[in-house]
Amino acid sequence: MVREDILVWFPKQEDDLYERLVIRRKCRGQQVDCYWLRWQFSEILQRDFGCIPNNFKLSNGWLHGFCRRYNISSQCKTDKKSLSAAERLDEIMEFHGHVKFLQNSNDSSPQFHRNWGLYPPRYMWNADHVPMPFCINLRRSLNQKNEPCWIAVAGPSGLDKRQATVHPCIRGDGEQVVDIFIIFRGKGQISAEEAAALNAIPNVKWCFQKKAWANGKYSRAWLRYFCKTVQAHCPGEHLLFLDDLGAQKLASFNKICFENNVLPVGIPAGCTDLCQPVDHGVGAELKRLMNSFYKIELELNFAEWRQYKDTKSLSPSKRRILMATWLSHAWGILRTRRDFLRSCFTSTCLVRRDGSHSLKMKGVNDYPPKI
Repeated sequence: MVREDILVWFPKQEDDLYERLVIRRKCRGQQVDCYWLRWQFSEILQRDFGCIPNNFKLSNGWLHGFCRRYNISSQCKTDKKSLSAAERLDEIMEFHGHVKFLQNSNDSSPQFHRNWGLYPPRYMWNADHVPMPFCINLRRSLNQKNEPCWIAVAGPSGLDKRQATVHPCIRGDGEQVVDIFIIFRGKGQISAEEAAALNAIPNVKWCFQKKAWANGKYSRAWLRYFCKTVQAHCPGEHLLFLDDLGAQKLASFNKICFENNVLPVGIPAGCTDLCQPVDHGVGAELKRLMNSFYKIELELNFAEWRQYKDTKSLSPSKRRILMATWLSHAWGILRTRRDFLRSCFTSTCLVRRDGSHSLKMKGVNDYPPKI
């Protein structure tokens, strides 16, 4: 009998094996390898037949066939929260219940909306921090089969690591009036020419921090700018969703908020991937757009960038100006995509005053439950 006939002898038992694999991977997050598959399948065969049939071998051919039929492949580990969405559902429901409470907290306010409550989408904001390298995803290329996939390096090593931190802030609806910030790594001792070049770039504010991160000093400075900007364009009470950053929990930070009619609401720790609008596409889209501008520059300046030591074409100063320029172009495009930005809120934290909403929680069936 040919090998393909042997591979399909036990379709029901293979279905059972696949079900065990799904439970092990998706529910428990445990590793699966070829040894586990053979061990489990032999256990299933012994359960159903009392033994492993003499003319059946748990061979590599059977293993490859099983993986092909059930669309299984060997893959690298994906960065993922340690708990599934279903396991974090209680925290998510508590968070959405708190938002519902806030929506009903002051029905005498002039901005109170009969459907949304105290904070209509144009009064809802979210800010987050996105680590940004100079070059993104240059480790893969289309290549001839059976040939080494060599990719030439343009510029000093380490440019695929974090060079800066981008700080976008978006609102649930309306014009995106808050400029995007970029925090460069360093002490900020730059030339007047570089400062002038950075200041001339539209829609982008810049600063320096030793590790390119949002510490307490930076967070308070950004908050003052945010409060001044939103109150000038849209006076009233505003809701600002923030992540679990320690600098945004300080009393000095909260004091600035309360003095400017801004209510900070912390997203539950470990749930930002499900409850934070910026995490639902904005950060990834910024990186994608900036990467496209990087590739254009690389195409135009490849020879020069390859000789960066002689040409000084990729000095820290020039890299900062290039990154800020790409960010300006990317943010200029993204801020006009009103439906996309609204969808980021709709799928995370846009709760109406009656608790009804259509949040799209990945990994949770029949959500939302009644709050």
